[in-house]
Amino acid sequence: MEDRLNIIVSKAYKEFLPSEKEVDRMESVFGAVVEKIQKKASRLRINVEIKPGGSFSKNTWISGQSDIDIFVVFDDEESTRYLKKISPDGFKETRGTRVYFRGTVSGISVEIVPIVRFSDPSKVINSIDFSILHADYVNKKMTSSMRRDIIILKKFCRANRCYGSETYMHGFSGYALELLIINYGSLRQLFNAVSSWNPTVYIDSAHVYRSKEEAISAFSSNLSPVLLIDPTNPKRNICASLSVENLSRFVFAVKSFLLNPSFSFFVEDSLEKLITKRSKARGTMLFKMSTRISGEKDRFLSKYNRQLNMLLHRLEKTGIDVYQYDVSYKEKEAELFLEIGKIPVSSTMRVIGPKVWLNEHHLSRFLKAHKGAYVCGEFVSYDKPYKTKDIKKFILDEVKQYMSTSSILKK
Repeated sequence: MEDRLNIIVSKAYKEFLPSEKEVDRMESVFGAVVEKIQKKASRLRINVEIKPGGSFSKNTWISGQSDIDIFVVFDDEESTRYLKKISPDGFKETRGTRVYFRGTVSGISVEIVPIVRFSDPSKVINSIDFSILHADYVNKKMTSSMRRDIIILKKFCRANRCYGSETYMHGFSGYALELLIINYGSLRQLFNAVSSWNPTVYIDSAHVYRSKEEAISAFSSNLSPVLLIDPTNPKRNICASLSVENLSRFVFAVKSFLLNPSFSFFVEDSLEKLITKRSKARGTMLFKMSTRISGEKDRFLSKYNRQLNMLLHRLEKTGIDVYQYDVSYKEKEAELFLEIGKIPVSSTMRVIGPKVWLNEHHLSRFLKAHKGAYVCGEFVSYDKPYKTKDIKKFILDEVKQYMSTSSILKK
Protein backbone atom coordinates (compact mmCIF):
# COMPACT_ATOMS: atom_id res chain seq x y z
CA MET A 1 0.00 0.00 0.00
CA GLU A 2 2.83 2.41 0.91
CA ASP A 3 4.61 1.71 -2.40
CA ARG A 4 1.39 2.27 -4.36
CA LEU A 5 0.77 5.59 -2.57
CA ASN A 6 4.31 6.77 -3.35
CA ILE A 7 3.94 5.80 -7.00
CA ILE A 8 0.71 7.79 -7.31
CA VAL A 9 2.17 10.85 -5.59
CA SER A 10 5.22 10.69 -7.88
CA LYS A 11 2.91 10.51 -10.90
CA ALA A 12 1.02 13.56 -9.58
CA TYR A 13 4.32 15.46 -9.36
CA LYS A 14 5.07 14.69 -13.01
CA GLU A 15 1.55 15.61 -14.18
CA PHE A 16 0.88 18.79 -12.24
CA LEU A 17 4.18 20.53 -11.45
CA PRO A 18 4.86 23.29 -13.99
CA SER A 19 7.70 22.70 -16.44
CA GLU A 20 10.60 25.11 -16.82
CA LYS A 21 9.09 26.19 -20.14
CA GLU A 22 5.79 27.08 -18.44
CA VAL A 23 7.59 29.00 -15.69
CA ASP A 24 9.64 30.95 -18.26
CA ARG A 25 6.47 31.80 -20.19
CA MET A 26 4.72 33.04 -17.05
CA GLU A 27 7.71 35.15 -16.03
CA SER A 28 7.92 36.60 -19.52
CA VAL A 29 4.27 37.68 -19.45
CA PHE A 30 4.67 39.09 -15.95
CA GLY A 31 7.70 41.12 -17.00
CA ALA A 32 5.95 42.48 -20.09
CA VAL A 33 2.87 43.64 -18.17
CA VAL A 34 4.95 45.14 -15.34
CA GLU A 35 6.98 47.10 -17.89
CA LYS A 36 3.82 48.62 -19.35
CA ILE A 37 2.52 49.60 -15.91
CA GLN A 38 5.85 51.12 -14.91
CA LYS A 39 6.10 53.17 -18.10
CA LYS A 40 2.63 54.65 -17.61
CA ALA A 41 3.21 55.29 -13.91
CA SER A 42 6.52 57.00 -14.62
CA ARG A 43 5.06 59.19 -17.35
CA LEU A 44 2.17 60.25 -15.09
CA ARG A 45 4.46 60.56 -12.04
CA ILE A 46 2.37 58.15 -10.01
CA ASN A 47 4.30 56.57 -7.13
CA VAL A 48 3.72 52.79 -7.03
CA GLU A 49 5.54 49.59 -6.20
CA ILE A 50 4.81 46.49 -8.28
CA LYS A 51 5.00 42.96 -6.88
CA PRO A 52 3.90 39.48 -7.98
CA GLY A 53 0.95 38.04 -6.08
CA GLY A 54 -1.04 34.87 -5.56
CA SER A 55 0.30 31.43 -6.42
CA PHE A 56 2.51 32.93 -9.13
CA SER A 57 4.56 34.81 -6.50
CA LYS A 58 5.23 31.53 -4.69
CA ASN A 59 5.49 29.18 -7.69
CA THR A 60 2.66 27.07 -6.25
CA TRP A 61 0.40 27.07 -9.31
CA ILE A 62 -0.79 23.93 -11.06
CA SER A 63 0.56 23.13 -14.50
CA GLY A 64 -1.98 24.13 -17.16
CA GLN A 65 -4.07 26.13 -14.69
CA SER A 66 -1.93 29.23 -14.47
CA ASP A 67 -2.83 32.87 -14.06
CA ILE A 68 -0.88 35.86 -12.83
CA ASP A 69 -1.75 38.28 -10.04
CA ILE A 70 0.11 41.58 -10.11
CA PHE A 71 -0.08 43.74 -7.00
CA VAL A 72 0.29 47.48 -7.49
CA VAL A 73 1.11 48.99 -4.10
CA PHE A 74 -0.13 52.54 -3.42
CA ASP A 75 0.63 54.86 -0.51
CA ASP A 76 -3.04 55.34 0.48
CA GLU A 77 -6.61 54.33 -0.38
CA GLU A 78 -7.38 57.42 -2.43
CA SER A 79 -4.42 56.80 -4.74
CA THR A 80 -5.78 53.39 -5.81
CA ARG A 81 -8.07 55.23 -8.25
CA TYR A 82 -4.98 55.84 -10.42
CA LEU A 83 -4.82 52.13 -11.25
CA LYS A 84 -7.15 52.77 -14.18
CA LYS A 85 -4.67 55.23 -15.69
CA ILE A 86 -1.65 52.95 -15.45
CA SER A 87 -3.19 49.58 -16.36
CA PRO A 88 -2.32 48.32 -19.87
CA ASP A 89 -4.71 49.07 -22.72
CA GLY A 90 -7.34 46.40 -23.25
CA PHE A 91 -7.61 45.38 -19.59
CA LYS A 92 -11.19 45.46 -18.33
CA GLU A 93 -12.33 47.05 -15.09
CA THR A 94 -13.73 44.54 -12.58
CA ARG A 95 -15.31 45.22 -9.20
CA GLY A 96 -14.30 43.36 -6.06
CA THR A 97 -13.46 44.78 -2.64
CA ARG A 98 -11.65 47.35 -4.79
CA VAL A 99 -11.71 48.04 -8.51
CA TYR A 100 -9.10 45.90 -10.27
CA PHE A 101 -8.30 45.07 -13.90
CA ARG A 102 -8.32 41.83 -15.84
CA GLY A 103 -6.85 40.91 -19.19
CA THR A 104 -5.31 38.09 -21.19
CA VAL A 105 -1.73 38.16 -22.45
CA SER A 106 -0.40 35.33 -24.65
CA GLY A 107 -3.27 33.14 -23.46
CA ILE A 108 -2.56 33.74 -19.78
CA SER A 109 -5.12 35.45 -17.55
CA VAL A 110 -3.68 38.44 -15.71
CA GLU A 111 -5.22 40.41 -12.84
CA ILE A 112 -3.85 43.77 -11.73
CA VAL A 113 -4.87 44.37 -8.12
CA PRO A 114 -4.44 47.56 -6.05
CA ILE A 115 -2.85 47.17 -2.61
CA VAL A 116 -2.43 49.86 0.05
CA ARG A 117 0.84 50.02 1.96
CA PHE A 118 0.53 49.84 5.76
CA SER A 119 2.69 49.85 8.88
CA ASP A 120 0.05 49.05 11.51
CA PRO A 121 -1.87 45.79 10.82
CA SER A 122 -4.65 46.80 13.23
CA LYS A 123 -5.55 49.73 10.95
CA VAL A 124 -5.89 47.68 7.76
CA ILE A 125 -9.46 47.91 6.47
CA ASN A 126 -9.21 45.70 3.38
CA SER A 127 -7.83 42.19 4.02
CA ILE A 128 -6.42 42.02 0.48
CA ASP A 129 -3.62 44.29 1.70
CA PHE A 130 -2.23 41.40 3.76
CA SER A 131 -1.66 39.37 0.58
CA ILE A 132 1.91 40.59 0.14
CA LEU A 133 2.73 39.40 3.66
CA HIS A 134 1.25 36.01 2.77
CA ALA A 135 3.67 35.61 -0.14
CA ASP A 136 6.64 36.69 1.98
CA TYR A 137 5.73 34.26 4.77
CA VAL A 138 5.18 31.27 2.49
CA ASN A 139 8.36 31.87 0.52
CA LYS A 140 10.33 32.13 3.76
CA LYS A 141 8.93 28.93 5.30
CA MET A 142 8.39 26.73 2.24
CA THR A 143 10.99 24.17 1.15
CA SER A 144 11.23 22.77 -2.39
CA SER A 145 9.58 19.51 -1.29
CA MET A 146 6.77 21.45 0.41
CA ARG A 147 6.24 23.40 -2.81
CA ARG A 148 5.73 20.15 -4.74
CA ASP A 149 3.27 18.90 -2.12
CA ILE A 150 1.35 22.19 -2.11
CA ILE A 151 0.80 21.99 -5.86
CA ILE A 152 -0.59 18.46 -5.84
CA LEU A 153 -2.64 19.23 -2.71
CA LYS A 154 -4.33 22.06 -4.63
CA LYS A 155 -5.02 19.65 -7.48
CA PHE A 156 -6.39 17.08 -5.01
CA CYS A 157 -8.78 19.65 -3.53
CA ARG A 158 -9.90 20.88 -6.95
CA ALA A 159 -10.63 17.32 -8.06
CA ASN A 160 -12.62 16.64 -4.88
CA ARG A 161 -14.55 19.94 -5.08
CA CYS A 162 -13.43 21.54 -1.81
CA TYR A 163 -11.19 24.27 -3.26
CA GLY A 164 -12.00 27.97 -3.50
CA SER A 165 -12.46 30.47 -0.67
CA GLU A 166 -14.89 32.76 -2.51
CA THR A 167 -18.03 33.54 -0.51
CA TYR A 168 -20.09 31.34 -2.83
CA MET A 169 -17.61 28.41 -2.79
CA HIS A 170 -16.82 28.03 0.94
CA GLY A 171 -13.78 25.86 0.28
CA PHE A 172 -10.06 26.00 1.09
CA SER A 173 -8.06 28.92 -0.29
CA GLY A 174 -4.66 28.42 -1.90
CA TYR A 175 -3.04 30.22 1.04
CA ALA A 176 -4.81 27.89 3.51
CA LEU A 177 -3.44 24.82 1.72
CA GLU A 178 0.04 26.34 1.66
CA LEU A 179 -0.12 26.92 5.42
CA LEU A 180 -1.34 23.36 6.03
CA ILE A 181 1.65 21.85 4.23
CA ILE A 182 4.05 24.24 5.98
CA ASN A 183 2.51 23.38 9.36
CA TYR A 184 2.60 19.58 8.90
CA GLY A 185 5.76 19.41 6.79
CA SER A 186 4.52 17.22 3.94
CA LEU A 187 1.44 15.94 2.14
CA ARG A 188 1.69 12.54 3.81
CA GLN A 189 1.99 13.99 7.31
CA LEU A 190 -0.97 16.31 6.60
CA PHE A 191 -3.10 13.41 5.34
CA ASN A 192 -2.22 11.32 8.40
CA ALA A 193 -3.38 14.19 10.64
CA VAL A 194 -6.55 14.76 8.60
CA SER A 195 -7.58 11.15 9.27
CA SER A 196 -8.36 12.11 12.87
CA TRP A 197 -9.83 15.59 12.16
CA ASN A 198 -13.25 16.63 13.37
CA PRO A 199 -14.64 20.14 13.94
CA THR A 200 -13.23 22.34 15.33
CA VAL A 201 -9.74 21.75 13.86
CA TYR A 202 -7.26 24.17 15.43
CA ILE A 203 -3.96 25.13 13.79
CA ASP A 204 -1.78 27.98 15.07
CA SER A 205 1.73 27.52 13.65
CA ALA A 206 2.89 30.91 14.99
CA HIS A 207 1.65 30.03 18.51
CA VAL A 208 -0.30 33.26 18.83
CA TYR A 209 -2.78 31.81 21.34
CA ARG A 210 -1.96 29.90 24.51
CA SER A 211 -4.60 27.24 23.90
CA LYS A 212 -7.32 26.06 21.55
CA GLU A 213 -9.95 27.24 24.04
CA GLU A 214 -8.51 30.76 24.06
CA ALA A 215 -8.50 30.88 20.25
CA ILE A 216 -12.06 29.54 20.00
CA SER A 217 -13.17 32.18 22.48
CA ALA A 218 -11.47 34.91 20.41
CA PHE A 219 -13.27 33.76 17.23
CA SER A 220 -16.55 32.70 18.84
CA SER A 221 -18.61 35.17 16.78
CA ASN A 222 -17.23 33.80 13.51
CA LEU A 223 -16.18 30.23 14.19
CA SER A 224 -15.77 27.80 11.30
CA PRO A 225 -15.03 24.04 11.31
CA VAL A 226 -11.31 24.80 10.83
CA LEU A 227 -9.63 27.53 12.86
CA LEU A 228 -6.42 28.26 10.94
CA ILE A 229 -4.72 31.30 12.45
CA ASP A 230 -3.05 33.60 9.92
CA PRO A 231 0.59 33.94 11.09
CA THR A 232 0.77 37.36 9.41
CA ASN A 233 -2.46 38.59 11.01
CA PRO A 234 -3.42 36.75 14.24
CA LYS A 235 -6.90 38.27 14.24
CA ARG A 236 -7.81 36.45 11.04
CA ASN A 237 -8.98 32.87 10.56
CA ILE A 238 -7.84 31.83 7.09
CA CYS A 239 -10.63 29.23 6.92
CA ALA A 240 -13.41 31.53 8.14
CA SER A 241 -15.52 30.85 5.04
CA LEU A 242 -14.97 27.08 4.96
CA SER A 243 -18.23 25.12 5.22
CA VAL A 244 -18.75 21.88 7.14
CA GLU A 245 -19.74 20.22 3.85
CA ASN A 246 -16.46 21.13 2.15
CA LEU A 247 -14.43 20.08 5.17
CA SER A 248 -16.34 16.78 5.09
CA ARG A 249 -15.56 16.34 1.38
CA PHE A 250 -11.88 16.91 2.09
CA VAL A 251 -11.69 14.53 5.05
CA PHE A 252 -13.65 11.85 3.20
CA ALA A 253 -11.43 12.16 0.11
CA VAL A 254 -8.25 11.96 2.21
CA LYS A 255 -9.43 8.90 4.15
CA SER A 256 -10.60 7.20 0.95
CA PHE A 257 -7.26 7.95 -0.75
CA LEU A 258 -5.25 6.50 2.14
CA LEU A 259 -7.44 3.38 2.21
CA ASN A 260 -7.28 2.83 -1.54
CA PRO A 261 -4.69 5.06 -3.26
CA SER A 262 -5.65 5.96 -6.82
CA PHE A 263 -4.63 8.63 -9.30
CA SER A 264 -8.35 9.30 -9.88
CA PHE A 265 -8.35 11.40 -6.69
CA PHE A 266 -6.33 13.99 -8.63
CA VAL A 267 -8.49 13.98 -11.77
CA GLU A 268 -11.12 16.69 -12.28
CA ASP A 269 -14.10 15.00 -13.97
CA SER A 270 -16.95 16.86 -15.64
CA LEU A 271 -19.54 17.55 -12.94
CA GLU A 272 -22.40 17.27 -15.42
CA LYS A 273 -21.16 13.91 -16.68
CA LEU A 274 -20.76 12.62 -13.11
CA ILE A 275 -24.22 13.77 -11.99
CA THR A 276 -26.00 12.50 -15.12
CA LYS A 277 -24.46 9.06 -14.60
CA ARG A 278 -25.25 9.15 -10.88
CA SER A 279 -28.87 10.20 -11.42
CA LYS A 280 -29.43 7.46 -13.99
CA ALA A 281 -28.11 4.82 -11.57
CA ARG A 282 -30.28 6.15 -8.74
CA GLY A 283 -33.41 6.56 -10.82
CA THR A 284 -33.84 10.16 -9.68
CA MET A 285 -35.40 12.96 -11.73
CA LEU A 286 -32.67 15.37 -12.82
CA PHE A 287 -33.37 19.05 -13.37
CA LYS A 288 -30.74 21.38 -14.83
CA MET A 289 -30.74 25.15 -15.03
CA SER A 290 -28.07 27.59 -16.13
CA THR A 291 -28.18 31.09 -14.65
CA ARG A 292 -26.28 33.90 -16.33
CA ILE A 293 -24.07 35.84 -13.90
CA SER A 294 -24.75 39.57 -13.96
CA GLY A 295 -22.68 42.28 -12.27
CA GLU A 296 -20.04 41.59 -9.63
CA LYS A 297 -19.56 37.82 -9.57
CA ASP A 298 -19.06 37.32 -5.82
CA ARG A 299 -22.06 39.44 -4.91
CA PHE A 300 -24.32 37.84 -7.53
CA LEU A 301 -23.39 34.28 -6.56
CA SER A 302 -23.87 35.05 -2.86
CA LYS A 303 -27.45 36.07 -3.71
CA TYR A 304 -27.70 32.99 -5.93
CA ASN A 305 -26.89 30.72 -2.99
CA ARG A 306 -29.46 32.44 -0.77
CA GLN A 307 -32.09 31.94 -3.46
CA LEU A 308 -31.07 28.30 -3.82
CA ASN A 309 -31.59 27.70 -0.10
CA MET A 310 -35.04 29.28 -0.38
CA LEU A 311 -35.85 27.03 -3.34
CA LEU A 312 -34.77 23.90 -1.47
CA HIS A 313 -36.83 24.91 1.55
CA ARG A 314 -39.83 25.58 -0.70
CA LEU A 315 -39.60 22.18 -2.39
CA GLU A 316 -39.18 20.31 0.88
CA LYS A 317 -42.17 22.11 2.39
CA THR A 318 -44.33 20.88 -0.48
CA GLY A 319 -43.35 17.26 0.14
CA ILE A 320 -40.82 17.01 -2.69
CA ASP A 321 -37.73 14.99 -1.76
CA VAL A 322 -34.52 16.75 -2.82
CA TYR A 323 -32.22 13.73 -3.08
CA GLN A 324 -29.07 15.77 -3.80
CA TYR A 325 -28.03 18.97 -5.55
CA ASP A 326 -24.81 20.42 -6.95
CA VAL A 327 -23.76 23.69 -8.54
CA SER A 328 -21.07 24.17 -11.17
CA TYR A 329 -19.65 27.70 -10.99
CA LYS A 330 -18.27 28.92 -14.30
CA GLU A 331 -16.92 32.24 -15.48
CA LYS A 332 -20.21 33.59 -16.84
CA GLU A 333 -22.85 31.27 -15.43
CA ALA A 334 -23.85 29.00 -12.57
CA GLU A 335 -25.36 25.64 -13.46
CA LEU A 336 -27.69 23.93 -10.99
CA PHE A 337 -28.17 20.16 -10.98
CA LEU A 338 -31.15 19.15 -8.88
CA GLU A 339 -31.93 15.49 -8.20
CA ILE A 340 -35.44 14.72 -7.03
CA GLY A 341 -36.07 11.42 -5.28
CA LYS A 342 -39.75 11.15 -4.41
CA ILE A 343 -42.65 13.32 -5.50
CA PRO A 344 -46.07 13.57 -3.84
CA VAL A 345 -48.79 11.24 -5.09
CA SER A 346 -51.56 13.22 -3.37
CA SER A 347 -53.44 16.05 -5.08
CA THR A 348 -52.90 18.37 -2.10
CA MET A 349 -50.03 19.40 0.15
CA ARG A 350 -50.25 19.80 3.93
CA VAL A 351 -49.50 23.30 5.14
CA ILE A 352 -48.46 23.57 8.80
CA GLY A 353 -49.96 26.61 10.50
CA PRO A 354 -49.65 28.03 14.03
CA LYS A 355 -49.75 26.02 17.23
CA VAL A 356 -53.17 25.25 18.67
CA TRP A 357 -52.28 27.29 21.76
CA LEU A 358 -52.78 30.60 19.97
CA ASN A 359 -55.59 32.84 21.30
CA GLU A 360 -59.18 32.50 20.07
CA HIS A 361 -59.13 35.74 18.07
CA HIS A 362 -56.19 34.66 15.91
CA LEU A 363 -57.53 31.10 15.68
CA SER A 364 -60.84 32.45 14.39
CA ARG A 365 -59.08 34.44 11.67
CA PHE A 366 -57.03 31.40 10.68
CA LEU A 367 -60.11 29.13 10.45
CA LYS A 368 -61.97 31.66 8.29
CA ALA A 369 -59.04 31.86 5.91
CA HIS A 370 -58.50 28.10 5.69
CA LYS A 371 -61.62 25.93 5.55
CA GLY A 372 -61.31 22.36 6.70
CA ALA A 373 -58.37 23.04 9.04
CA TYR A 374 -57.29 20.19 11.29
CA VAL A 375 -54.73 19.35 13.97
CA CYS A 376 -51.35 17.86 13.08
CA GLY A 377 -49.36 17.25 16.24
CA GLU A 378 -49.68 20.55 18.11
CA PHE A 379 -50.18 22.59 14.94
CA VAL A 380 -53.31 23.74 13.15
CA SER A 381 -52.90 22.67 9.52
CA TYR A 382 -54.80 22.74 6.25
CA ASP A 383 -54.67 21.15 2.82
CA LYS A 384 -53.66 23.20 -0.20
CA PRO A 385 -54.11 21.91 -3.77
CA TYR A 386 -51.02 21.86 -5.95
CA LYS A 387 -51.08 24.54 -8.62
CA THR A 388 -50.68 21.83 -11.24
CA LYS A 389 -51.24 18.12 -11.44
CA ASP A 390 -47.96 17.87 -13.33
CA ILE A 391 -45.43 17.82 -10.46
CA LYS A 392 -42.48 17.83 -12.85
CA LYS A 393 -43.76 21.05 -14.38
CA PHE A 394 -44.34 22.45 -10.89
CA ILE A 395 -40.71 21.75 -9.94
CA LEU A 396 -39.40 23.25 -13.18
CA ASP A 397 -41.52 26.38 -12.69
CA GLU A 398 -40.26 26.77 -9.12
CA VAL A 399 -36.65 26.40 -10.23
CA LYS A 400 -37.13 29.07 -12.91
CA GLN A 401 -38.93 31.38 -10.49
CA TYR A 402 -36.19 31.25 -7.85
CA MET A 403 -33.03 30.79 -9.91
CA SER A 404 -33.41 33.02 -12.97
CA THR A 405 -31.00 35.93 -13.35
CA SER A 406 -33.81 38.46 -13.10
CA SER A 407 -35.23 37.01 -9.86
CA ILE A 408 -31.77 37.00 -8.24
CA LEU A 409 -31.08 40.60 -9.26
CA LYS A 410 -34.36 41.68 -7.62
CA LYS A 411 -33.16 40.47 -4.22
